[in-house]
Amino acid sequence: MLERASACLESSIWCSRNASKRTRGSKRLLHSAFWSHGATYLDLLPFAFDAHRSTVPTAVTSPSSQGHPAPQRADVPFLDFLYPAQALAFLSRTFGSSADHPRRRHVVGSRRYSSLPRPSHARDIRIAQLRSFSQQSPLDVLAEHSEDPLGLELDVSNPDAEQDGHAMAVVKQGKTSQMQLSQQHQRKESAEADRGTHKSTSLGAFEEIIRNPSPDTPLPRVRALWNVLTDTQKSNASLKRSLHLWLSSRTQHGTRSEAWAWSKEILSQISPEERSSTVYRSAISVALKGSDVTLAETLLHEACARGLRSDFGANLLMRHHLRQRKFDQAVSLMTTMRDYSTLVGESAIYYKTFEGIEGAAWHTSWLPALMRYLNDQTSTGNPLATFREIFARVASRFPGWIAHKTGGQFNARVVAFKKFLDEMKFRPWATLAYEAMLFRLLSNTKSSHKERFSRLTAQLWGEYMRVQGVGPSKALMMQILQAWESDRLLWRNIRYKEGEPALHPKLLRLDWEKHFGNLDHMARVKLSVLAARAGDVAEVESLAHGLLEGPRQNHDPDYFWTYVFVHARRRDAAAAQDAFDRIVNEFRLRPSVQTWDMLLHAYDRADDLDGALRCFKHRQAEQVKIMPQSISSLLNLYAKLGDADAIKELIDYAREMNVPIDTWMMNSLIVAHAQAGHVDWATETFEETIKQRKAGQISGSLRIPFNSVLSLHAQQKNFPAAISIYRQMKTKGIPFDDQSYASMVMALCQQRRPDSAWRIVNKVMAKEGFQPTAFHYTQVMIGFVNTREYRYAIDVYHKMEMAGIKPTIGTKAAYLKAKALNEHLSKQHDEPLPHEQIEGQEIDDPRPLDDTIRELLDALEEDVEFGDKDFGLRDIRVVEAKTSLFETLIQLHGRRRCFDAAWQLFHTATNYVSVKGNEIPPFRLITAMMSVYCRAGEHEEVERCWNLLVQEANRRRLVQLPELASKDPMTGVTDTAEESASERLLDSITNHPPEDASPPASTSGPRISPHPAPSKRFLLSVPFRYLTRSLTQSPSLPASRISSLLSTLLSLLDQSYTLDHKTWNTLIQSLMSLHPPRVLLAYTLTERFLTPSFPGWRYPSRIVALDFGVQNNSRRAEGVEYMAYPQRYVRAGERLPTYRTMVYLASGLLELRRRETTGWEAGVREEMSNGELRGQVGSVDAVMRRAPKTVANVRELPIVYDGLQRRLIRGGGEGGRGERWYSEQG
Repeated sequence: MLERASACLESSIWCSRNASKRTRGSKRLLHSAFWSHGATYLDLLPFAFDAHRSTVPTAVTSPSSQGHPAPQRADVPFLDFLYPAQALAFLSRTFGSSADHPRRRHVVGSRRYSSLPRPSHARDIRIAQLRSFSQQSPLDVLAEHSEDPLGLELDVSNPDAEQDGHAMAVVKQGKTSQMQLSQQHQRKESAEADRGTHKSTSLGAFEEIIRNPSPDTPLPRVRALWNVLTDTQKSNASLKRSLHLWLSSRTQHGTRSEAWAWSKEILSQISPEERSSTVYRSAISVALKGSDVTLAETLLHEACARGLRSDFGANLLMRHHLRQRKFDQAVSLMTTMRDYSTLVGESAIYYKTFEGIEGAAWHTSWLPALMRYLNDQTSTGNPLATFREIFARVASRFPGWIAHKTGGQFNARVVAFKKFLDEMKFRPWATLAYEAMLFRLLSNTKSSHKERFSRLTAQLWGEYMRVQGVGPSKALMMQILQAWESDRLLWRNIRYKEGEPALHPKLLRLDWEKHFGNLDHMARVKLSVLAARAGDVAEVESLAHGLLEGPRQNHDPDYFWTYVFVHARRRDAAAAQDAFDRIVNEFRLRPSVQTWDMLLHAYDRADDLDGALRCFKHRQAEQVKIMPQSISSLLNLYAKLGDADAIKELIDYAREMNVPIDTWMMNSLIVAHAQAGHVDWATETFEETIKQRKAGQISGSLRIPFNSVLSLHAQQKNFPAAISIYRQMKTKGIPFDDQSYASMVMALCQQRRPDSAWRIVNKVMAKEGFQPTAFHYTQVMIGFVNTREYRYAIDVYHKMEMAGIKPTIGTKAAYLKAKALNEHLSKQHDEPLPHEQIEGQEIDDPRPLDDTIRELLDALEEDVEFGDKDFGLRDIRVVEAKTSLFETLIQLHGRRRCFDAAWQLFHTATNYVSVKGNEIPPFRLITAMMSVYCRAGEHEEVERCWNLLVQEANRRRLVQLPELASKDPMTGVTDTAEESASERLLDSITNHPPEDASPPASTSGPRISPHPAPSKRFLLSVPFRYLTRSLTQSPSLPASRISSLLSTLLSLLDQSYTLDHKTWNTLIQSLMSLHPPRVLLAYTLTERFLTPSFPGWRYPSRIVALDFGVQNNSRRAEGVEYMAYPQRYVRAGERLPTYRTMVYLASGLLELRRRETTGWEAGVREEMSNGELRGQVGSVDAVMRRAPKTVANVRELPIVYDGLQRRLIRGGGEGGRGERWYSEQG
């Protein structure tokens, strides 16, 4: 035995790690003398110990060895691989103790000492197992080896804990004693051992092999097991069928011929009555592998004679005939199978005859030969019907062959398919192939290649329409319409060749009417839905009038919801209301519930809350049934406004009306909190929604609220929180959809990582089976614009057009912005100036951006296209949507000081929307013109624009609450902020409540809110920024103007308006840029509104010019360089002083201290005699008293040798104020 120990140990390594089966370990231990054999290289090998058990197993005793305890050694393993499987099973049954359970080892099959014909088979087994083991990932291997093969559910990692758990269970329950538990465990082990014994017998091992086929099982082993079976066992029909299938599937080069020959022998022993369809299929396969076509045909006819109704291998014979170019036999086989399928009533048998006939190079090998054969046969005058049929069946395999590949192979197969279509043009035997290929192409459409499949479908349809004498079937046309309706096929902007018409619903309608006359009802419905989705009003009306011209009984009210829906897609609520009225008054029909829902949806799309409330109350008066979709439109409108209280009132009303509450309704409340900036409240509502969904209180998918919270964190630039939500979705098994990917794209773009966002849109979504929308592309474009990579943004737009996705208004605006900025930079100086000099510099370049203006004018002539979700169209009315295209161009021409072009663009935009009389131009256009007037120095025009915007904002802020239930109306009182006196201005700022403490817009009392909707709280932020810049451009601005500006600011805050991060910092910097600087006023504002969120300096009072290098570009863009801010991005709604603001504050404090020592110049001293100016400038003591925290932060300002501190602090010289400032820092 010791002579074989080395080989046995080597074999045990592979058997223990890779065996697919396990056998119970026996209780036999080797004598202790075995361990003193002198073979030192065998001692203490790592695989000889149980890595999962630290305790020494209890000695096992048998009745024959009682009183003679076995040797106790901690290093004594049980080498079960030295024993045959039968002996291990017998010992397991005889000595049923659980002490050695953890010491089981893997055993391959039922290995005996000399069961293999030759010793090399053991090596073959190990190599085969190693090959399969190497193909697994580490996690798969862990999962495989952690399974308990005996089903005992033991915790291998901690067996003692499980034993303790069993003991505790016995003590607590008091029903089962320790002896009963032991007996139950022993009986279970005995049953498992019996099963193991059966598997270890010849019959059990044989059945295990053939029923679980493995290509690595040696054929000699199977033959040896078969030979030891009894005649009775061999006569089992089921066993013979299983052996036949196993032998026919052998593919190893060394033994496959022997296996196939044996399979024929076994087949002869199976009577025809006992042969199944699977047996016939495998037998035909073996016959064809041996080139015995006669036997294969005989077996096929025998299967047909028995009337089998499943697949018995006809496609194998068909594939053989085609590959061998025996086309006459192929045609004969097709005819036979067609007749047979008709006889038995199973058409699937006929269609399966052609499954799998294609191969890797079939389109270059036998397929051209088949086409030449058909040409020869038809030229001799043979009938075409049979040849058309076989070619149609063969050609229909092409689309599926294309769809099974991706990447470069997919493109190569598409090219081969197009070449194939060119070769089959005008062939008389190819007329039936077009429809078969179209059906197959539509059923194999993949979302990752939707655009390519759409072009192939258009090309194939175009070729089909040119065939003379044949026409498409209604089933094919309905299949195309269904593919369009389910978005599996594109039809807009799809052309397979320049100058050729695309496959379009209108063309399909014309072809239908040409071949079949009037449209069927279902075809009309699908065409109407497609036209409505596209916003084609004329086509929808034409289809509706076609229905109205028919009999009155065919006027289905449920059809006319598309008549309203088409206007909802165009966001035209007035037109939708007119269409609804026509259904009632002109068509004399009672609108269906879905038509009412579409009307409310139109008001939702148009952001018309008042119209939606009127419509809903009219619906209540008509006593139309209220559905969840009916309330969703109102919920969406209030969610956009951030009015959470109104949403709660609507949800309560839905409960009163017994309308089921779903996750979509609760999601509206989450969105409302998000729009109001209340992240914590949105998170609480989200968690409560999950609890209610688990409790069954609400219905619907949790993916909707998950997407909203994911989008919320993305807008807040809270990337870790977004990743956390993403992981929760993965953990809970909630799949991603296009909205989820949109949120992730937004988060990455907010993180200034548009390249990663583009990877998601371009690759990940296609791989996961989602088609990106215009919204996804727009987000990526805006991301590249924010990182000043304008050419990439333009490329993304062109890729979107190539993908067949029609751009929306928001997409077009983003593209024109990137185009204008790119053209703006290309017309600047050849050598760009340093960063600190470009910042804030006015560029005097009167050349207009002609290329972008030309594209803008072209865009005005295009039809309006709105997506379900448009990027960048917030606070824009639908009628003013296209004016958003002018906004960036007007601002850019103002920056270039090209004021004439900006004026012309503004007048073009106002003429486009037809502003008449006392109407106010679009809000954002006025804001853009404020920037132009500010740069042009026309301050009176800036103030006039500000007054117009305040007037429009006051009109928009009035929000009507639902009042659907009976409640006592209450009137709200509008707070008016009187202009404070100048001497009390600082106290007003100091004692003013924080912005977030203002009461929300949606109070439960007033029916008309006196405060702006929470989502519109930033409406006047950008205009106020331009007003500040305009007022402070004059260094000698009177103190009264500053007091007026600050009074306006306090009035806005009193009305719950909010200024963003950039506007606050612009205001502080502008105050510090005046002469004299308004130091006390700036420090007081900073202390009250910005300092509470200041994170402190990362390197306080230290020189960071050379020691710490250049700051991150993202932190620099956000203004948080050198700060201990936890991330690189300022979250939405958060306000803190930027590094530039802190340098301005430091400069102003130094100037104030210097002037207190040297005095002000004569002109300033005269102005300082006025108490108002003196109160704004203040003194060092007053500054330190009113803003102590801000002063402390300014004193810890890091010393940076950059252009900003050189210009503001050091005064342009190295030996000026800077030396005193830096010495004071030390």
